[in-house]
Amino acid sequence: MAEQYSLRVEKRTGTGKNVMSRLRHSGYVPGVYYTKNGENIQVQVIYGELEKVFARAHKSNIVDLAIQDGP
Repeated sequence: MAEQYSLRVEKRTGTGKNVMSRLRHSGYVPGVYYTKNGENIQVQVIYGELEKVFARAHKSNIVDLAIQDGP
C-alpha cells in the first residue's frame, strides 16, 4: 500500500511578474490548483515544506493538498 503525502498550501492573491518575484524572494513558491469544475485556485507554499514533501513523495506519488485561506 502506498504512503499518503499531504502538503499545506495557502490561497494567494495578486498576479503578475513583480508580485511573483516578491513572493519567491520571500521564500514561497507560487502555484495554481485546477479543480474538476474548471475553477482555478491560486496558491502559495513555503519552499522548504514543498521540498520535504517532494523528496519523500518523488515524482510518481499523489500529494493531497490542504488549502487554507491566505495570510
